[in-house]
Amino acid sequence: MIDLRENETVVSNLKLKNTVGFDIEQTGAGYDYDGPIEIGFVPFDQNKSNSKYIMNCRLNFGIFPVPAVGVNVIRKSYNDIQNAPYSSYQGIMRTNYYINTHLRGKTIAGHNLHQFDIGRLNQYNYANLLKPWPLSRTNENHIFDTTFLVKAYCAFNNDIQFIDEEGIHRYRLEIVSKYFKGQSYVQDHGVLKDIEDVRDVILNIGDRDKEFINLTYNQFYPEERLNILKASPIIAKTIYRKNSGADLTLHIPLFDHKWKGYYSLLSVKENDPLEQTEDFLYEKFRDVKRVQRIKLSQFEIFFDHNSLAFKERYPNWPIGKIKSISERLRVDEDFKKEINEYTTNPTNKKNRYNNFVGCYYPTSGYYSRHDELICERFHNSPPEVKNELITTFQDEGLRYNAEIIMFNDFFSFLKPSVRDEIFERERDKFIKGDPSRVSLEDCKKSFEILKSSSLNPVQQQILESYENTINDFVDSPEKFHGGYNEN
Repeated sequence: MIDLRENETVVSNLKLKNTVGFDIEQTGAGYDYDGPIEIGFVPFDQNKSNSKYIMNCRLNFGIFPVPAVGVNVIRKSYNDIQNAPYSSYQGIMRTNYYINTHLRGKTIAGHNLHQFDIGRLNQYNYANLLKPWPLSRTNENHIFDTTFLVKAYCAFNNDIQFIDEEGIHRYRLEIVSKYFKGQSYVQDHGVLKDIEDVRDVILNIGDRDKEFINLTYNQFYPEERLNILKASPIIAKTIYRKNSGADLTLHIPLFDHKWKGYYSLLSVKENDPLEQTEDFLYEKFRDVKRVQRIKLSQFEIFFDHNSLAFKERYPNWPIGKIKSISERLRVDEDFKKEINEYTTNPTNKKNRYNNFVGCYYPTSGYYSRHDELICERFHNSPPEVKNELITTFQDEGLRYNAEIIMFNDFFSFLKPSVRDEIFERERDKFIKGDPSRVSLEDCKKSFEILKSSSLNPVQQQILESYENTINDFVDSPEKFHGGYNEN
């Protein structure tokens, strides 16, 4: 349980009593071959301890962590992972049920959610024939990604930056936690501890900077950020650069974008000739290439021209002139039409998961209505019917994913010839190598690097266990699939 009673002011100011921490731990960092190990949702409200959800699941046949990840990050052997109570399919099904029954209308908090955890959850939903985006506007969820909070905090306090040992500005949870807890801090990489670390980052920032927390409070929800944009002739928002860290960039808020939940902003450069006439600047700014769209449901802080951060960074700006230009651009219907025509339709964009061959995804990111109905029937049917449904999917990738589910969870219902074919295919992806897997060769390279490094006794034990496991799989892969010798 995460107890927030020690700082009720920050809790109430950040509206965290309706917030649930979210984290996923998995086998590595590649979209194409990862497997989920642990998924957690923990309410930030200490009165909701019964709603905590921690789910551990096993890896599918032929899926192994990169040994370096197992030894140095998750700190679990393969056998430890496989002792989990649920299969990957069972775990993802249970997770989606929990989301639908307990998390409607909740704010979901976590570190790097947009780039990592939410994308991974979508990936696992695709692989298990479930709808993508379970955490979304449809479920009335708001996403509070503390990576954006930390970057905005650094931009608000320009003397605070988070830099790794290579001199690169990074905002990983461990680096940020070291700043607040001391350099000896080591991240646990378990979902409960990581969610507690997220909570601690929020509380530490709240304790140190009340003015910044007040800004966050006033822009916590999408409708509040929308009000700031509509009321401000110019705003500063956070930008991240690897070599210089978090900083502010200027934008003129324009109007609602044609895509629901998005807003159009026009960039203003510090070297723009603001001494020129209003008409000159209006024509210069009236350029669709200056326009970007932002997603309102993605947490971000906007600094308007009355905020301390804006005044300190951009003193003596001709706000009156900017306001007049902003008002003219906002009512320019031709300009709005040009922006909408210039913007690529999102359904035509290449799906970021489509090329990953470990699990196949439909190009659009969503299933056809036919396949959507087959997915529902698949989940609600007994194993023998599930097996019959595999060939009815229109999408080749969904047929593949359905086969993998049957092979790992309902093995005895497959025809022996089909079982042998899947077994050999999944075995060879590891042993012979395949872009969709951590391969035997990958493991050997990782073993050599680990053996030449300094490991503590626990890490050494995990390394030896991994090496023995991989050797056993090469010699007797059938032992790694329960039921392979049933018939």
